[in-house]
Amino acid sequence: QGKMSSQTYRPPKPEDVATICYTSGTTGTPKGAVLSHENLIANVAGSSLGVKFYPSDVYISYLPLAHIYERANQIALLHYGVAIGFYQGDNLKLMDDLAALRPTVFASVPRLYNRIYSAITNAVKDSGGLKERLFRTAYNAKRQALMN
Repeated sequence: QGKMSSQTYRPPKPEDVATICYTSGTTGTPKGAVLSHENLIANVAGSSLGVKFYPSDVYISYLPLAHIYERANQIALLHYGVAIGFYQGDNLKLMDDLAALRPTVFASVPRLYNRIYSAITNAVKDSGGLKERLFRTAYNAKRQALMN
């Protein structure tokens, strides 16, 4: 239908409005922050400087799209051709979604990372003995490799 349209393609100008992000008002009156294409692309380009993504990567989207962090992530990942899978919508089933999708990219917020870390460290402590020592050895080796 687009090809058959009599209107010519007009890409947005950098100063055109790309999106409006509404704040929750937790620190004052709720408001909408108007972001231009230039704002949004500058943010995505800047955040992509230190990280390289590949079409073989898989991303799990679970943060709300109202969250600018999630929107910027998806724009960047689409640019690189990364597959995006969406969670079921139930935070209690997120671990099931992670197991099914097996993402290579998982952008989140500190609160969830802390919960995942606690669950892993508690499971390791509960396993005790040889399993705990093997985990600690592997974990420390990986940390050292990342530092090197």
